[in-house]
Amino acid sequence: MDQQRTKRLLDFHAWAGVLSALFIYVVSLSGVFALFEEEFLHWEEKQIQFELPAQPIPLMPMLSDYAQTLQRTGALTSLDVHLPSITRPYYEAVAYWIPQGERRSIKKTRRWHAKTGVQLKPHEKGLTNWLVNFHRSLMLPRTFGRFIVGLSGVLLLVSIVSGILLHRKMLKEMFTWRLHRSIRLKWQDSHKILGVWSLPFQIMIAFTGAWLGVVALLLPLNATLTGKWGMDEIYVALFPSTAPASGISQPMLSIDEVLVATRPHLDNVPKTISITNWGDETASYIFLYAPHGTLDGSLRAEVSAVTGQRYEVPQIDRSGVSFQILRSMTTLHYGVFGAGWMKILYTVLGAILCIIAITGILIWLEKRQQGGKGTAPKATYVLLGRLTLGTSLGMLLASFSLFYVDKLTAPIEGEKLMTIGTAYFAVWIAALLYAGLNRNAYKSTKQLCQLSGLTALGIPVLSLFTQPLPISEVLQSRWSPVFDVNLGCAIVGLLLIGVSLRLQPHRA
Repeated sequence: MDQQRTKRLLDFHAWAGVLSALFIYVVSLSGVFALFEEEFLHWEEKQIQFELPAQPIPLMPMLSDYAQTLQRTGALTSLDVHLPSITRPYYEAVAYWIPQGERRSIKKTRRWHAKTGVQLKPHEKGLTNWLVNFHRSLMLPRTFGRFIVGLSGVLLLVSIVSGILLHRKMLKEMFTWRLHRSIRLKWQDSHKILGVWSLPFQIMIAFTGAWLGVVALLLPLNATLTGKWGMDEIYVALFPSTAPASGISQPMLSIDEVLVATRPHLDNVPKTISITNWGDETASYIFLYAPHGTLDGSLRAEVSAVTGQRYEVPQIDRSGVSFQILRSMTTLHYGVFGAGWMKILYTVLGAILCIIAITGILIWLEKRQQGGKGTAPKATYVLLGRLTLGTSLGMLLASFSLFYVDKLTAPIEGEKLMTIGTAYFAVWIAALLYAGLNRNAYKSTKQLCQLSGLTALGIPVLSLFTQPLPISEVLQSRWSPVFDVNLGCAIVGLLLIGVSLRLQPHRA
Protein backbone atom coordinates (compact mmCIF):
# COMPACT_ATOMS: atom_id res chain seq x y z
CA MET A 1 0.00 0.00 0.00
CA ASP A 2 1.58 3.30 -1.08
CA GLN A 3 2.15 6.12 1.39
CA GLN A 4 -0.57 8.39 -0.01
CA ARG A 5 -3.20 5.65 0.20
CA THR A 6 -2.10 4.79 3.73
CA LYS A 7 -2.46 8.42 4.76
CA ARG A 8 -5.98 8.62 3.32
CA LEU A 9 -6.95 5.41 5.09
CA LEU A 10 -5.45 6.70 8.35
CA ASP A 11 -7.43 9.93 8.05
CA PHE A 12 -10.62 8.02 7.28
CA HIS A 13 -10.13 5.68 10.26
CA ALA A 14 -9.35 8.61 12.55
CA TRP A 15 -12.33 10.71 11.52
CA ALA A 16 -14.73 7.74 11.43
CA GLY A 17 -13.63 6.84 14.94
CA VAL A 18 -13.67 10.35 16.36
CA LEU A 19 -17.13 11.16 15.04
CA SER A 20 -18.67 7.94 16.35
CA ALA A 21 -16.50 6.93 19.32
CA LEU A 22 -18.58 8.57 22.06
CA PHE A 23 -21.77 7.15 20.58
CA ILE A 24 -20.20 3.69 20.47
CA TYR A 25 -18.98 4.18 24.05
CA VAL A 26 -22.47 5.07 25.29
CA VAL A 27 -24.04 2.04 23.62
CA SER A 28 -21.24 -0.29 24.78
CA LEU A 29 -21.23 0.82 28.42
CA SER A 30 -25.01 0.67 28.64
CA GLY A 31 -24.78 -2.79 27.07
CA VAL A 32 -22.52 -3.97 29.88
CA PHE A 33 -25.17 -2.97 32.42
CA ALA A 34 -27.96 -4.47 30.29
CA LEU A 35 -26.31 -7.90 30.54
CA PHE A 36 -27.47 -8.15 34.14
CA GLU A 37 -31.15 -7.39 33.67
CA GLU A 38 -32.46 -10.27 35.79
CA GLU A 39 -29.91 -9.74 38.56
CA PHE A 40 -30.67 -6.01 38.78
CA LEU A 41 -34.41 -6.70 38.83
CA HIS A 42 -33.93 -9.07 41.76
CA TRP A 43 -31.78 -6.49 43.58
CA GLU A 44 -34.28 -3.72 42.90
CA GLU A 45 -37.52 -5.47 43.88
CA LYS A 46 -37.68 -6.63 47.48
CA GLN A 47 -40.88 -8.68 47.09
CA ILE A 48 -39.19 -11.19 44.76
CA GLN A 49 -36.14 -11.73 46.96
CA PHE A 50 -36.98 -15.24 48.06
CA GLU A 51 -35.44 -18.59 47.24
CA LEU A 52 -36.68 -20.70 44.37
CA PRO A 53 -38.68 -23.55 45.95
CA ALA A 54 -37.62 -27.10 45.16
CA GLN A 55 -41.20 -27.85 44.13
CA PRO A 56 -43.12 -24.79 42.87
CA ILE A 57 -46.86 -24.62 43.48
CA PRO A 58 -49.03 -25.94 40.58
CA LEU A 59 -49.55 -23.28 37.93
CA MET A 60 -52.79 -24.36 36.25
CA PRO A 61 -55.35 -23.21 38.88
CA MET A 62 -53.92 -19.67 38.94
CA LEU A 63 -53.43 -19.43 35.20
CA SER A 64 -56.85 -20.86 34.34
CA ASP A 65 -58.57 -18.38 36.63
CA TYR A 66 -56.59 -15.51 35.10
CA ALA A 67 -57.31 -16.55 31.50
CA GLN A 68 -61.03 -17.05 32.15
CA THR A 69 -61.25 -13.65 33.84
CA LEU A 70 -59.78 -12.00 30.75
CA GLN A 71 -62.00 -13.96 28.36
CA ARG A 72 -65.16 -12.93 30.20
CA THR A 73 -64.48 -9.27 29.40
CA GLY A 74 -62.72 -9.49 26.05
CA ALA A 75 -60.67 -11.60 23.65
CA LEU A 76 -57.42 -13.26 24.73
CA THR A 77 -55.10 -13.06 21.72
CA SER A 78 -51.94 -14.55 23.26
CA LEU A 79 -50.69 -15.83 26.59
CA ASP A 80 -47.11 -16.57 27.64
CA VAL A 81 -45.97 -17.88 31.00
CA HIS A 82 -42.41 -17.50 32.31
CA LEU A 83 -41.62 -20.34 34.69
CA PRO A 84 -39.75 -19.74 37.98
CA SER A 85 -35.96 -19.51 37.89
CA ILE A 86 -33.22 -18.58 40.35
CA THR A 87 -33.23 -14.92 39.28
CA ARG A 88 -37.02 -14.81 38.83
CA PRO A 89 -38.47 -17.21 41.44
CA TYR A 90 -42.08 -16.54 40.49
CA TYR A 91 -44.60 -17.31 37.76
CA GLU A 92 -45.20 -14.46 35.33
CA ALA A 93 -48.08 -14.49 32.84
CA VAL A 94 -47.99 -12.01 29.96
CA ALA A 95 -51.27 -11.72 28.06
CA TYR A 96 -52.39 -9.61 25.12
CA TRP A 97 -56.07 -8.92 25.55
CA ILE A 98 -58.63 -6.95 23.52
CA PRO A 99 -61.40 -5.47 25.72
CA GLN A 100 -64.97 -5.76 24.52
CA GLY A 101 -65.80 -2.99 22.05
CA GLU A 102 -62.13 -2.19 21.40
CA ARG A 103 -59.87 -3.01 18.46
CA ARG A 104 -56.37 -2.69 19.91
CA SER A 105 -54.89 -5.17 22.32
CA ILE A 106 -53.58 -4.33 25.78
CA LYS A 107 -50.65 -5.99 27.48
CA LYS A 108 -51.61 -7.48 30.84
CA THR A 109 -49.12 -8.99 33.28
CA ARG A 110 -49.65 -10.97 36.45
CA ARG A 111 -47.15 -12.62 38.79
CA TRP A 112 -47.52 -15.28 41.49
CA HIS A 113 -45.21 -16.43 44.27
CA ALA A 114 -43.82 -19.82 43.21
CA LYS A 115 -44.15 -21.30 46.71
CA THR A 116 -47.36 -19.80 48.10
CA GLY A 117 -49.25 -18.80 44.96
CA VAL A 118 -49.85 -15.32 46.38
CA GLN A 119 -50.30 -12.69 43.68
CA LEU A 120 -47.36 -10.26 43.63
CA LYS A 121 -47.69 -6.54 43.13
CA PRO A 122 -47.08 -5.26 39.58
CA HIS A 123 -43.49 -4.29 38.93
CA GLU A 124 -42.95 -0.53 38.83
CA LYS A 125 -40.52 0.49 36.09
CA GLY A 126 -37.38 1.97 37.54
CA LEU A 127 -33.68 1.13 37.87
CA THR A 128 -33.60 -2.06 35.79
CA ASN A 129 -35.92 -0.75 33.12
CA TRP A 130 -33.76 2.33 32.63
CA LEU A 131 -30.41 0.50 32.53
CA VAL A 132 -31.69 -2.10 30.06
CA ASN A 133 -33.80 0.06 27.75
CA PHE A 134 -31.23 2.85 27.59
CA HIS A 135 -29.05 0.33 25.79
CA ARG A 136 -31.82 -1.09 23.63
CA SER A 137 -33.43 2.14 22.47
CA LEU A 138 -31.83 5.10 24.32
CA MET A 139 -35.30 5.51 25.93
CA LEU A 140 -36.62 6.72 22.57
CA PRO A 141 -39.71 5.26 20.85
CA ARG A 142 -38.87 1.58 20.49
CA THR A 143 -38.57 1.16 16.71
CA PHE A 144 -36.76 4.44 16.12
CA GLY A 145 -34.54 3.99 19.17
CA ARG A 146 -33.45 0.48 18.24
CA PHE A 147 -32.61 1.69 14.75
CA ILE A 148 -30.43 4.50 16.16
CA VAL A 149 -28.67 2.04 18.47
CA GLY A 150 -28.23 -0.32 15.51
CA LEU A 151 -26.37 2.45 13.69
CA SER A 152 -23.66 2.24 16.34
CA GLY A 153 -23.01 -1.31 15.16
CA VAL A 154 -22.68 -0.13 11.57
CA LEU A 155 -20.29 2.66 12.60
CA LEU A 156 -18.25 0.23 14.69
CA LEU A 157 -17.97 -2.14 11.71
CA VAL A 158 -16.70 0.72 9.55
CA SER A 159 -14.04 1.57 12.14
CA ILE A 160 -13.05 -2.09 12.50
CA VAL A 161 -12.65 -2.67 8.76
CA SER A 162 -10.62 0.52 8.25
CA GLY A 163 -8.50 -0.37 11.28
CA ILE A 164 -7.77 -3.86 9.94
CA LEU A 165 -6.75 -2.46 6.55
CA LEU A 166 -4.58 0.15 8.23
CA HIS A 167 -2.69 -2.06 10.67
CA ARG A 168 -0.81 -4.63 8.63
CA LYS A 169 1.52 -5.67 11.45
CA MET A 170 -1.10 -7.06 13.78
CA LEU A 171 1.05 -9.93 15.04
CA LYS A 172 3.68 -7.48 16.24
CA GLU A 173 1.11 -5.07 17.68
CA MET A 174 -0.46 -7.88 19.72
CA PHE A 175 2.61 -7.92 21.98
CA THR A 176 3.72 -4.26 21.95
CA TRP A 177 2.66 -2.32 25.05
CA ARG A 178 5.04 0.52 25.98
CA LEU A 179 3.58 1.66 29.28
CA HIS A 180 6.69 3.58 30.36
CA ARG A 181 6.88 5.83 27.31
CA SER A 182 5.01 9.03 26.46
CA ILE A 183 1.29 9.45 27.10
CA ARG A 184 0.49 9.22 23.40
CA LEU A 185 2.42 5.96 23.02
CA LYS A 186 0.66 4.50 26.07
CA TRP A 187 -2.73 5.33 24.59
CA GLN A 188 -1.69 4.25 21.11
CA ASP A 189 -0.35 0.86 22.22
CA SER A 190 -3.33 0.29 24.51
CA HIS A 191 -5.70 1.11 21.65
CA LYS A 192 -3.94 -1.33 19.31
CA ILE A 193 -3.30 -4.24 21.66
CA LEU A 194 -6.80 -4.20 23.14
CA GLY A 195 -8.28 -3.81 19.68
CA VAL A 196 -6.39 -6.75 18.21
CA TRP A 197 -6.98 -9.17 21.09
CA SER A 198 -10.69 -8.39 21.28
CA LEU A 199 -11.23 -8.18 17.52
CA PRO A 200 -13.48 -11.29 17.18
CA PHE A 201 -15.79 -9.98 19.90
CA GLN A 202 -15.91 -6.51 18.35
CA ILE A 203 -16.87 -7.87 14.94
CA MET A 204 -19.54 -10.10 16.46
CA ILE A 205 -21.10 -7.46 18.70
CA ALA A 206 -21.04 -4.85 15.92
CA PHE A 207 -22.63 -7.13 13.33
CA THR A 208 -25.31 -8.54 15.63
CA GLY A 209 -26.09 -5.09 17.02
CA ALA A 210 -26.47 -3.67 13.52
CA TRP A 211 -28.65 -6.65 12.55
CA LEU A 212 -31.00 -6.20 15.49
CA GLY A 213 -31.35 -2.50 14.74
CA VAL A 214 -32.18 -3.14 11.09
CA VAL A 215 -34.80 -5.74 12.02
CA ALA A 216 -36.56 -3.15 14.17
CA LEU A 217 -36.86 -0.97 11.07
CA LEU A 218 -38.15 -3.82 8.90
CA LEU A 219 -41.18 -4.62 11.09
CA PRO A 220 -43.07 -1.39 10.22
CA LEU A 221 -42.02 -1.88 6.59
CA ASN A 222 -43.60 -5.32 6.66
CA ALA A 223 -46.77 -3.75 8.10
CA THR A 224 -46.87 -1.32 5.18
CA LEU A 225 -46.40 -4.04 2.59
CA THR A 226 -49.03 -6.34 4.07
CA GLY A 227 -51.48 -3.56 4.93
CA LYS A 228 -51.62 -4.70 8.58
CA TRP A 229 -50.75 -1.84 10.88
CA GLY A 230 -51.10 -3.29 14.39
CA MET A 231 -48.14 -4.98 16.07
CA ASP A 232 -50.35 -7.95 16.96
CA GLU A 233 -51.29 -8.37 13.30
CA ILE A 234 -47.61 -8.12 12.35
CA TYR A 235 -46.77 -10.81 14.90
CA VAL A 236 -49.49 -13.11 13.59
CA ALA A 237 -48.36 -12.53 9.99
CA LEU A 238 -44.72 -13.31 10.77
CA PHE A 239 -45.11 -16.02 13.40
CA PRO A 240 -48.35 -17.92 12.80
CA SER A 241 -49.56 -20.37 15.42
CA THR A 242 -49.87 -24.08 14.71
CA ALA A 243 -53.56 -23.89 13.83
CA PRO A 244 -56.25 -21.20 13.87
CA ALA A 245 -58.95 -21.40 16.51
CA SER A 246 -61.95 -23.48 15.41
CA GLY A 247 -64.43 -21.88 17.79
CA ILE A 248 -65.22 -25.25 19.42
CA SER A 249 -64.56 -25.14 23.16
CA GLN A 250 -62.72 -27.99 24.85
CA PRO A 251 -61.35 -28.37 28.40
CA MET A 252 -57.60 -28.00 28.57
CA LEU A 253 -55.18 -30.38 30.19
CA SER A 254 -53.28 -29.11 33.20
CA ILE A 255 -49.98 -27.51 32.24
CA ASP A 256 -48.40 -29.08 35.31
CA GLU A 257 -49.45 -32.59 34.26
CA VAL A 258 -48.31 -32.04 30.67
CA LEU A 259 -44.92 -30.83 31.89
CA VAL A 260 -44.47 -33.98 33.98
CA ALA A 261 -45.66 -36.25 31.16
CA THR A 262 -43.38 -34.71 28.53
CA ARG A 263 -40.28 -34.35 30.71
CA PRO A 264 -38.84 -37.80 29.84
CA HIS A 265 -39.24 -37.07 26.12
CA LEU A 266 -37.99 -33.48 26.12
CA ASP A 267 -35.20 -34.00 28.69
CA ASN A 268 -35.26 -30.39 29.87
CA VAL A 269 -37.31 -27.81 31.73
CA PRO A 270 -38.65 -25.01 29.51
CA LYS A 271 -38.05 -21.37 30.34
CA THR A 272 -41.32 -20.13 28.86
CA ILE A 273 -44.63 -21.67 27.80
CA SER A 274 -46.53 -20.00 24.97
CA ILE A 275 -50.22 -20.93 24.93
CA THR A 276 -52.25 -20.63 21.73
CA ASN A 277 -56.05 -20.62 21.36
CA TRP A 278 -56.88 -20.92 25.06
CA GLY A 279 -60.01 -23.02 25.63
CA ASP A 280 -60.31 -24.07 21.99
CA GLU A 281 -59.98 -27.61 20.63
CA THR A 282 -56.87 -26.46 18.72
CA ALA A 283 -55.17 -25.08 21.85
CA SER A 284 -51.53 -25.99 22.27
CA TYR A 285 -48.67 -25.55 24.71
CA ILE A 286 -45.43 -24.44 23.06
CA PHE A 287 -42.42 -25.02 25.32
CA LEU A 288 -39.55 -22.60 24.70
CA TYR A 289 -36.10 -23.46 26.03
CA ALA A 290 -33.09 -21.39 27.04
CA PRO A 291 -30.28 -21.76 24.45
CA HIS A 292 -27.61 -23.06 26.85
CA GLY A 293 -24.71 -24.48 24.87
CA THR A 294 -26.17 -23.52 21.47
CA LEU A 295 -26.69 -20.37 19.42
CA ASP A 296 -30.18 -21.43 18.40
CA GLY A 297 -32.43 -19.21 20.48
CA SER A 298 -35.62 -20.85 19.26
CA LEU A 299 -35.47 -24.35 20.74
CA ARG A 300 -39.05 -25.43 21.19
CA ALA A 301 -41.50 -28.30 21.51
CA GLU A 302 -45.25 -28.28 20.95
CA VAL A 303 -47.96 -30.32 22.68
CA SER A 304 -51.73 -30.32 22.22
CA ALA A 305 -53.33 -28.69 25.27
CA VAL A 306 -56.45 -30.85 24.75
CA THR A 307 -55.13 -34.34 23.94
CA GLY A 308 -51.54 -34.17 25.19
CA GLN A 309 -50.27 -35.30 21.79
CA ARG A 310 -46.70 -34.19 21.12
CA TYR A 311 -46.34 -32.62 17.69
CA GLU A 312 -43.31 -33.41 15.59
CA VAL A 313 -41.91 -29.95 14.95
CA PRO A 314 -38.37 -28.87 14.08
CA GLN A 315 -36.25 -27.67 16.98
CA ILE A 316 -36.04 -24.27 15.33
CA ASP A 317 -38.79 -21.81 14.66
CA ARG A 318 -40.68 -22.46 11.42
CA SER A 319 -41.13 -18.84 10.43
CA GLY A 320 -38.41 -18.85 7.79
CA VAL A 321 -34.66 -18.54 7.45
CA SER A 322 -34.59 -14.84 8.31
CA PHE A 323 -36.24 -15.42 11.67
CA GLN A 324 -33.89 -18.32 12.42
CA ILE A 325 -30.94 -16.01 11.78
CA LEU A 326 -32.56 -13.35 13.95
CA ARG A 327 -32.88 -15.84 16.81
CA SER A 328 -29.18 -16.69 16.56
CA MET A 329 -28.19 -13.03 16.37
CA THR A 330 -30.15 -12.22 19.52
CA THR A 331 -28.65 -15.17 21.40
CA LEU A 332 -25.13 -14.26 20.36
CA HIS A 333 -25.50 -10.52 21.01
CA TYR A 334 -26.77 -10.94 24.58
CA GLY A 335 -24.54 -13.91 25.43
CA VAL A 336 -27.40 -16.02 26.78
CA PHE A 337 -26.07 -19.27 25.31
CA GLY A 338 -23.65 -19.90 28.17
CA ALA A 339 -23.58 -19.99 31.95
CA GLY A 340 -22.80 -17.09 34.29
CA TRP A 341 -19.17 -16.96 33.18
CA MET A 342 -20.36 -15.83 29.74
CA LYS A 343 -21.77 -12.63 31.28
CA ILE A 344 -18.44 -12.00 32.98
CA LEU A 345 -16.59 -12.50 29.68
CA TYR A 346 -18.97 -10.17 27.85
CA THR A 347 -18.56 -7.60 30.65
CA VAL A 348 -14.78 -7.60 30.34
CA LEU A 349 -14.86 -7.43 26.54
CA GLY A 350 -17.52 -4.71 26.63
CA ALA A 351 -15.37 -2.66 29.01
CA ILE A 352 -12.40 -3.14 26.68
CA LEU A 353 -14.47 -1.81 23.78
CA CYS A 354 -15.26 1.29 25.86
CA ILE A 355 -11.54 1.82 26.52
CA ILE A 356 -10.74 1.42 22.82
CA ALA A 357 -13.34 4.05 21.89
CA ILE A 358 -12.07 6.62 24.41
CA THR A 359 -8.36 6.06 23.73
CA GLY A 360 -9.06 6.53 20.02
CA ILE A 361 -10.42 10.02 20.68
CA LEU A 362 -7.59 10.89 23.07
CA ILE A 363 -4.95 9.80 20.54
CA TRP A 364 -6.55 11.98 17.87
CA LEU A 365 -6.70 14.98 20.21
CA GLU A 366 -3.14 14.44 21.45
CA LYS A 367 -1.76 14.43 17.91
CA ARG A 368 -3.46 17.71 17.14
CA GLN A 369 -2.70 19.32 20.46
CA GLN A 370 0.95 18.29 20.83
CA GLY A 371 1.92 17.07 17.36
CA GLY A 372 1.08 20.22 15.45
CA LYS A 373 -1.48 18.54 13.18
CA GLY A 374 -4.44 20.54 14.39
CA THR A 375 -5.87 23.53 12.57
CA ALA A 376 -7.98 24.75 15.49
CA PRO A 377 -6.59 26.62 18.52
CA LYS A 378 -4.90 24.41 21.11
CA ALA A 379 -7.50 25.39 23.71
CA THR A 380 -10.20 23.79 21.55
CA TYR A 381 -8.52 20.37 21.67
CA VAL A 382 -7.93 20.72 25.40
CA LEU A 383 -11.61 21.44 25.97
CA LEU A 384 -12.66 18.53 23.74
CA GLY A 385 -10.42 16.23 25.77
CA ARG A 386 -12.01 17.37 29.02
CA LEU A 387 -15.51 16.90 27.64
CA THR A 388 -14.62 13.43 26.34
CA LEU A 389 -13.43 12.32 29.77
CA GLY A 390 -16.38 14.00 31.46
CA THR A 391 -18.83 12.26 29.15
CA SER A 392 -17.31 8.81 29.61
CA LEU A 393 -16.73 8.90 33.37
CA GLY A 394 -19.92 10.88 33.93
CA MET A 395 -22.01 8.13 32.36
CA LEU A 396 -20.31 5.51 34.53
CA LEU A 397 -20.91 7.58 37.66
CA ALA A 398 -24.54 8.24 36.69
CA SER A 399 -25.20 4.53 36.15
CA PHE A 400 -23.96 3.57 39.62
CA SER A 401 -25.77 6.54 41.17
CA LEU A 402 -29.12 5.13 40.05
CA PHE A 403 -28.88 2.37 42.65
CA TYR A 404 -28.97 5.03 45.38
CA VAL A 405 -31.78 6.94 43.69
CA ASP A 406 -33.82 3.74 43.48
CA LYS A 407 -33.52 3.00 47.20
CA LEU A 408 -33.31 6.42 48.84
CA THR A 409 -35.51 8.87 46.93
CA ALA A 410 -39.24 9.36 46.57
CA PRO A 411 -40.62 9.24 43.00
CA ILE A 412 -41.30 12.58 41.27
CA GLU A 413 -45.08 12.94 40.90
CA GLY A 414 -45.37 9.24 41.61
CA GLU A 415 -43.33 8.34 38.52
CA LYS A 416 -40.36 6.21 39.50
CA LEU A 417 -38.95 5.97 35.98
CA MET A 418 -39.08 9.77 35.61
CA THR A 419 -37.16 10.13 38.86
CA ILE A 420 -34.54 7.65 37.67
CA GLY A 421 -34.13 9.40 34.32
CA THR A 422 -33.92 12.87 35.85
CA ALA A 423 -31.24 11.78 38.32
CA TYR A 424 -29.31 9.95 35.61
CA PHE A 425 -28.92 12.96 33.36
CA ALA A 426 -28.43 15.33 36.31
CA VAL A 427 -25.40 13.37 37.55
CA TRP A 428 -24.07 12.86 34.04
CA ILE A 429 -24.33 16.57 33.17
CA ALA A 430 -22.81 17.58 36.51
CA ALA A 431 -19.78 15.36 35.87
CA LEU A 432 -19.50 16.70 32.33
CA LEU A 433 -19.54 20.30 33.56
CA TYR A 434 -17.02 19.56 36.29
CA ALA A 435 -14.60 17.99 33.82
CA GLY A 436 -15.15 20.74 31.26
CA LEU A 437 -14.59 23.60 33.71
CA ASN A 438 -11.63 22.04 35.53
CA ARG A 439 -8.39 23.29 33.98
CA ASN A 440 -6.49 20.21 35.15
CA ALA A 441 -7.96 17.33 33.10
CA TYR A 442 -5.67 14.79 34.77
CA LYS A 443 -6.83 15.74 38.24
CA SER A 444 -10.53 15.77 37.31
CA THR A 445 -10.18 12.37 35.62
CA LYS A 446 -8.56 10.96 38.74
CA GLN A 447 -11.28 12.42 40.95
CA LEU A 448 -14.19 11.25 38.79
CA CYS A 449 -12.67 7.78 38.60
CA GLN A 450 -12.33 7.70 42.40
CA LEU A 451 -15.88 8.94 42.89
CA SER A 452 -17.23 6.30 40.49
CA GLY A 453 -15.30 3.63 42.37
CA LEU A 454 -16.57 4.77 45.76
CA THR A 455 -20.13 4.94 44.42
CA ALA A 456 -19.91 1.37 43.13
CA LEU A 457 -18.22 0.18 46.33
CA GLY A 458 -21.01 1.68 48.42
CA ILE A 459 -23.78 -0.28 46.67
CA PRO A 460 -23.34 -3.42 48.83
CA VAL A 461 -23.48 -1.21 51.94
CA LEU A 462 -26.62 0.46 50.60
CA SER A 463 -28.16 -2.97 50.06
CA LEU A 464 -27.46 -4.01 53.65
CA PHE A 465 -28.88 -0.80 55.12
CA THR A 466 -32.04 -0.75 53.02
CA GLN A 467 -32.71 -4.48 53.40
CA PRO A 468 -31.47 -5.30 56.91
CA LEU A 469 -31.31 -8.97 57.88
CA PRO A 470 -30.32 -10.64 61.15
CA ILE A 471 -26.73 -11.91 61.18
CA SER A 472 -27.93 -15.49 61.64
CA GLU A 473 -30.11 -15.24 58.54
CA VAL A 474 -27.27 -13.73 56.52
CA LEU A 475 -24.94 -16.59 57.50
CA GLN A 476 -27.55 -19.24 56.74
CA SER A 477 -28.81 -17.76 53.49
CA ARG A 478 -27.78 -19.34 50.22
CA TRP A 479 -26.45 -17.69 47.10
CA SER A 480 -28.78 -15.15 45.51
CA PRO A 481 -28.72 -12.68 42.60
CA VAL A 482 -28.60 -9.86 45.16
CA PHE A 483 -25.28 -11.23 46.38
CA ASP A 484 -24.04 -11.34 42.78
CA VAL A 485 -24.90 -7.67 42.22
CA ASN A 486 -23.32 -6.58 45.50
CA LEU A 487 -20.15 -8.60 44.88
CA GLY A 488 -19.85 -7.40 41.30
CA CYS A 489 -20.26 -3.74 42.27
CA ALA A 490 -17.69 -4.14 45.05
CA ILE A 491 -15.15 -5.65 42.66
CA VAL A 492 -15.72 -2.95 40.04
CA GLY A 493 -15.50 -0.28 42.73
CA LEU A 494 -12.16 -1.60 43.98
CA LEU A 495 -10.82 -1.79 40.42
CA LEU A 496 -11.83 1.81 39.70
CA ILE A 497 -10.26 3.04 42.93
CA GLY A 498 -7.11 1.07 42.11
CA VAL A 499 -6.94 2.64 38.65
CA SER A 500 -7.51 6.12 40.08
CA LEU A 501 -4.60 5.66 42.48
CA ARG A 502 -2.36 4.86 39.52
CA LEU A 503 -3.43 7.96 37.60
CA GLN A 504 -1.19 11.01 37.88
CA PRO A 505 -2.78 14.34 38.90
CA HIS A 506 -0.57 16.17 36.38
CA ARG A 507 0.91 15.45 32.97
CA ALA A 508 4.08 13.41 33.33
